Amino acid sequence: MTTTPLATRHSPLATSPGPLVELRAVSFGYGGEPTLDNVDLTVARGEFLGLIGPNGSGKSTLLNIILGLLKPTGGDVRLFGRPSARFGERWRIGYVPQRLSTFDAQFPATVEEVVGMGRFARLGPFRRPGAADRAAVARALDWADMTAYRERRIGRLSVGQQQRAFIARALAGEAELLILDEPTAAVDAATQEEFYHLLERLNREAGLTIILVEHDLAMVAAHVAAIALLNRRIVFRGTPQEYAARDFLHGIYSEQTTCAVHPEIPHVHAAHEGVAAGASHSHPPHHIRHTHGATDPRAHGER
Repeated sequence: MTTTPLATRHSPLATSPGPLVELRAVSFGYGGEPTLDNVDLTVARGEFLGLIGPNGSGKSTLLNIILGLLKPTGGDVRLFGRPSARFGERWRIGYVPQRLSTFDAQFPATVEEVVGMGRFARLGPFRRPGAADRAAVARALDWADMTAYRERRIGRLSVGQQQRAFIARALAGEAELLILDEPTAAVDAATQEEFYHLLERLNREAGLTIILVEHDLAMVAAHVAAIALLNRRIVFRGTPQEYAARDFLHGIYSEQTTCAVHPEIPHVHAAHEGVAAGASHSHPPHHIRHTHGATDPRAHGER
């Protein structure tokens, strides 16, 4: 386990009180069709939040609004206590996308060079990296367990290793909020487990705030501290234990649910698998994995 401090914070906002993300009555739509409707969501500093929901529920749209890539048609977005439109320190938010499996294997950059790109926003256009920047890159590689791969071409890594490298890039830039969009969709179960342990350690030991979008409900509930269930609006917000006491399967997930048994955790059978709703199987519903069928033909590919 690393003992190297992740970063030295210089910004006065880094220790400021208040939530990192605040959404109030946020709405958005494509072509007149609503994707998000009156969403209220607050993410506190140091929180590890799992954002879940069926296909077409607006998860990707919500992430893009937080990242500043989309402007909501209604409502208010505040980041680190500031209105999103006036928030200029985008380096404080790190993002790891889902589709790294299409990464060009011939991309001519080493892992260390890619991680070093996380310093660019801090340097500005005319400064060259110095000793402090190189030290930040070394710390980030250490925390992500990628030091041994620092001279390897990024395109020659496995998908799981690439995900770690891009987390390291965010850490090198001293991001305080890390947003991940289904990061384990293309990796095996063992790599998933290792990846989640890394996120837990970054949250617990480095104080990194994390928003994780994930399709695997069992994996999310086993590792995050809080869950937000989105279905165009926030339907539930609470702990995995509180989520387990509620039954969202038969309405929100509908035919997207399939049973997946964790070897050490109780499981539930969805009604469409032959168990009637209200039957005696009252085990935690967060150990259901759902498939990727769309719940709404108007969803325009939205996840």
